[in-house]
Amino acid sequence: MPICRTCRGEYSAVSPSRPSSGPSAGATAPATQPAVCPRCGSDLHAWDRLEITLPDFILWEGGILGLMPAALALAAWLFFWLPREASLYYYPILTFASFGVCVLLAFVIYDDPLSWWERWWASQVYQVRRVPIVLLVTFTALAGIFLSALWVLFYATYGKPDDWLGKVLFAFIYVLSYVCLTLAITLAILHQYILRLEKCAPPPIFTSTEKLLRVVVDAAIHDINLPGLNRRSAAGSSALDPVYEVLQTLRIPENGGIHVLLRECKRVQYPDADGKLQSKPMEMLWRVQADRWGNVQVLRPGSLEPYSAERRTFREIGRYSY
Repeated sequence: MPICRTCRGEYSAVSPSRPSSGPSAGATAPATQPAVCPRCGSDLHAWDRLEITLPDFILWEGGILGLMPAALALAAWLFFWLPREASLYYYPILTFASFGVCVLLAFVIYDDPLSWWERWWASQVYQVRRVPIVLLVTFTALAGIFLSALWVLFYATYGKPDDWLGKVLFAFIYVLSYVCLTLAITLAILHQYILRLEKCAPPPIFTSTEKLLRVVVDAAIHDINLPGLNRRSAAGSSALDPVYEVLQTLRIPENGGIHVLLRECKRVQYPDADGKLQSKPMEMLWRVQADRWGNVQVLRPGSLEPYSAERRTFREIGRYSY
């Protein structure tokens, strides 16, 4: 099933009604995507316009620039090492090791650019131990330039390394210089892509406590399978329909999750001594814990007790009625 990138909720495609007459009568019409996510209400068409494949990202989002260090490694072998060194294995191995690692690294980073977008939003919203992309770009760029100058200075001073330790050290510096340059360029391209998504795409649901709260409350009521939770009657709510009120909301700063204290208020019918149905107000507390995407992880019931009329006071803010 398709997944909404805003809340990671699944949704079903809508099948239009089939015509009852005409040349296309009885034909099965193709299913179409709904305009908004039924779970969080975000615009799904925006994600259709922004969805991108790996080849498109490389060609049209500047991702091909991340392959420049790999091409530079091949150019260094053709125009620098071949005229100077007659080695049949050492410098070719260094070249193809640098080329392979750089290409593989670029494709791994470009494989799912939206995951980097989610990580960026997570670092903006709650406490998360991640190094900012700008700092990574700066550090890897400086490291790549320093290591490139280091292996050039090493070769200009000592020439081709002869002993085993010198060969290992030179190979490590040489390959790592291209890896650092690849990281710097690919992360810089991803950062620009994330900034463009920030302007065009709906932010993740965990950035809005109000949206996350509504999704969690809806999911919690659905999970406990209370009566009358998903629909209203045409004439309005019945007197026996439960009413739900959010008493407390607490965000978890470490992972972006949420704690919710939910109260259910309803009238419960019971037969009296004469066999007639009577009703009395009852309430129940539900403690809900969910992750940053609104997936319920803990659902614990509280105590069920009757309450008098003077205790039935509702706040308009945070009130949920179904």
